Amino acid sequence: MKLALLTLLLVLSQPVLYEEGIALVSGESWHLHQGYTIAVRGVDIEGSLVWVDIRLNNTTVASRVVPLGSMLGIYRNGGVLLSVYGTQTNISDYEQNTTATRVMLIEVTDIYTGTYQDMVLFKVTQYTDPFLPLTTPLPSSSSPSSIGATPPPPQPTAPQLAGWWYGAALSVLVLLWVLFRRRLK
Repeated sequence: MKLALLTLLLVLSQPVLYEEGIALVSGESWHLHQGYTIAVRGVDIEGSLVWVDIRLNNTTVASRVVPLGSMLGIYRNGGVLLSVYGTQTNISDYEQNTTATRVMLIEVTDIYTGTYQDMVLFKVTQYTDPFLPLTTPLPSSSSPSSIGATPPPPQPTAPQLAGWWYGAALSVLVLLWVLFRRRLK
C-alpha cells in the first residue's frame, strides 16, 4: 500500500511536458522535450502492429512492436531506462509495483495502411525526466522529420510552358490546314 501511495505521489508531482496526439508516417520521427524522439519503423500488413523506436539523443532506448490500442511506457529507474508495453491495466499494475519514474506514455490509437505509406496515430504524454536537463524540442518538431531514411528523389514536374506549347501546336495545325486548303482549290 505504501509503495502504491508513493508511486501515486511521484506521478502527481511530475510535471507534464507534452500531451498531444501526433500522426507519423512510416520512416518519420517526432522530436520531444529533453532530447527524446519517437520514430515509426514500420507497420504490419493487417494494420494491427506498429514498430516504434524511442530515442534519446539519437540513441535507441526502446524498440518495440506495439499492438493497436496498446500503450508503451518509458520509465527511469535510477540511471536505467526501461520500457513496458501492454494495456492500460498492465501499465497501471506495473506502476503500482515499481519505484521507477514515469518518463513517457505512448498509446497507439489508430493505424492506417496504404499502398506506399502507412500512418500511425499516437497519444503521447511526456513527463519530466529527472536525470535530464529541461530542453525544448528541436525546431523541426512542428512537423515530422525523417530519421535514418534517405530523402526521396525529386519528382519530375511538368514544364511551366506546357500551355504555351499546346497553343503553338494548335496554331501551326490551323495554319497548315489553311495553306493546304488553298492549294487544293
